[in-house]
Amino acid sequence: MAGDEAVYADDETEGRNARKRKLKLLAALFLTLMIGLLVLVLLWLLLFRPTQAPNVAGDGILEPIFSIYGLQKPFGVATDEDSNIYVTDNGTQRLLVFDDDGNFVRRIGEDEGRSKMYSIAGVDVDDNKDRVYVADFALRQVFAFNKQGELQFRFPRQPGDPAFGGLRFSPYDVDTYGDRIFVTSNDGVYVFDVEGNLIQKWGSKGANLGFFNFPNGIAVDPKSGTVFVGDILNRRVVAMDQSGQIKWAVGQSDLAGQSRSYFGLPRGIAVDPAGNVWVADTLNFRLTIIDPDGNLVSIGGARGVEDGLFNFPEGIDINADGTILVADRENNRVEALRLRNPDAIAEADPEDRARYNESLARPGAGNTNPVFVNVIDFQGSTIANEDPAERLGASEADIDESIDESIEELSPPGRSDLE
Repeated sequence: MAGDEAVYADDETEGRNARKRKLKLLAALFLTLMIGLLVLVLLWLLLFRPTQAPNVAGDGILEPIFSIYGLQKPFGVATDEDSNIYVTDNGTQRLLVFDDDGNFVRRIGEDEGRSKMYSIAGVDVDDNKDRVYVADFALRQVFAFNKQGELQFRFPRQPGDPAFGGLRFSPYDVDTYGDRIFVTSNDGVYVFDVEGNLIQKWGSKGANLGFFNFPNGIAVDPKSGTVFVGDILNRRVVAMDQSGQIKWAVGQSDLAGQSRSYFGLPRGIAVDPAGNVWVADTLNFRLTIIDPDGNLVSIGGARGVEDGLFNFPEGIDINADGTILVADRENNRVEALRLRNPDAIAEADPEDRARYNESLARPGAGNTNPVFVNVIDFQGSTIANEDPAERLGASEADIDESIDESIEELSPPGRSDLE
C-alpha cells in the first residue's frame, strides 16, 4: 500500500511538472508572438507611415534627384553653363563648387587676406565674363572671382559712402544682366557696372508698394530683363521692368505687427527657362511658382528632413535643363529636384489660389496709375520720382525692434574688426 501511494505521489508530481512545462512553453510562445508583433509594428511605422502631412499641390509636384550633404548653413546657390553648382556655405565661410552630380570640385576663399569671406549669402555666375559674384553682408562688399577661384576685385570700394544711406551697404543677393550687376541691400537694389562702379539705386526704405524693407533674393530674366525681388520684411515679391516700373507684386507688409501676406518670408528668387518665377518661401517651407504675368502656377514642398522636403529653404537656382537647386539651410544641404510632371504641373488648391489673388497687385495694368520705384542715376539724374512723404527714415535708430528680431539670424556677431 505504501508503495502504491509513493507511485501515485510521483505520478502527481510529474503531472504538475508537465503542466508547468506546458505553461512555460505557452508563455514563451506568447512572448515570442508579442515580440514579433511589436517588431512588425515598428517596421511598419518606420517604412510605411507618412513622415508628415504633405503641404503640396496634388500628390507633390517635386521629385528629388540628389542632395549634397555635409554643409554648414548654406544660404545661396547658383549654377554655371556646365551645370556646376556653387554654394555659399556660411558656416565654413567658403564658396563650395560641385559638379552636376553633386561631387565636390573645389572651394573658393581663404583663411586670411583679401579672399577671406565672413558672412556670405547670395551668389551668381556670369559665364560670359568668367565671373562668380559672392555677396558678403558682414564685410559689406561683393567678391568678384573667376570660375577658377581667383579673386579679381571686391566692390564697392567704399561701402560706407553716403550714396548707400544711413544703413550703409549690406549685400544679400546678386544677379547680372548684360553689363550690369544687380545687388540687393537693406534699403533697395543697387546697380553696378562690370568694374564694380555704382551706377544706380532702385528704391528706398518703406512699407508701401514701390519701397523696400530688407530685400533679399533677386533674379533678372535674361530674355525680358524683368527684375524680380523678394522683399522679405514687406513679405512681398515685386516684378519691375528696366525703367523701375512695377509690373506686378504679390504680398503685403504686416499690419499692426500681424502678418497678412501670402508669403511668410520670400527669400530666394529664380527664373526657369520658361520664364516662370520660383520663390523660396522660407517660413512656409515651400516653393511657389509664378508665371511671367504674376499668376500663381503651383506650390511644392513642406517642412521635413527627407529629400524633397525643406527646413528653412534659402537660395534657389534653376539650370538650363530645368533642375531646381535649393539651399536647404537648417538641413545643411543643397537639394537637386525636378518637376514630377513638367508637362502638367498640378495646380495649387483653390484656397491657396484665393489667398494668393488677394495679395496680387498689377498697378500698371492698362497704363493707368503706374507705380515706379525711385531710380536714382548716380550720373546725377532721377529717373522716377518717389513721394518724399512716403519715405521712412534711413538711420539705424529708425529700425524697429521687430525688424531687429527678423534679421538677427542674418547678422554676424562681433563685426568690430570689419567696420
